[in-house]
Amino acid sequence: MKNKERIQKLVILALLIALAIVLQAIATFTPVSTYALPLGLIPVAVAAVLYGPFAGGLVGFLWGVYILIFDPSCSTFYNWPGNKAVLNVIYTITAVAVRGFIAGFVAGLIYKLGMRIVNVKSNKKNAAAKIAEESVVMIIASLAMVFVNALVFYSVLILLFKLNGFAKFFSVNFAIMVVLSIITAPIIARICLITEQQLNQNKTYEHKDDSQIESKVFDLDSNN
Repeated sequence: MKNKERIQKLVILALLIALAIVLQAIATFTPVSTYALPLGLIPVAVAAVLYGPFAGGLVGFLWGVYILIFDPSCSTFYNWPGNKAVLNVIYTITAVAVRGFIAGFVAGLIYKLGMRIVNVKSNKKNAAAKIAEESVVMIIASLAMVFVNALVFYSVLILLFKLNGFAKFFSVNFAIMVVLSIITAPIIARICLITEQQLNQNKTYEHKDDSQIESKVFDLDSNN
């Protein structure tokens, strides 16, 4: 990967991390249920689609770190009675930061595998068909991400708060995020497709410029 491409990737990931933090800050101060909506998962999904599982995991982890520091509900986790302080810290980090990494990684992995299957089955498709296929794969990846995010979170709550069963699993937050995943997936797919096309176009232009420069240098050497 060239330095320019590396810098471009870092800039886009930084913007996605910032967007995840902004969305989560909005969700934190406008809660719709016991816990804030995980709106930061939307940029996590974009990172996973554009740059793969580890990029999605990185953005998800840093999104979780923001929640650890700034979400008031985390203080309840840290100070939960009946458990050792060390266990409370481990549970809280797992419920927030680690689950962000796992959710982003799973989204990127499922999207990558799904697109590989789609590309094998259909090589010659127009732009509309590609967007439709990418949207379907993204919906599946997004739903898996929301499911894993909720699964890890409520599994830790069962250990920490000694909840009985997974009755809390299908909470208002989970239902809203499922709906948001279905609604936003086609939009995100379109954005990601445009971004990928732009990045590929930039690579083509850079390749042409390099070829022209090499050609001019060769001509100068030949003349000399």
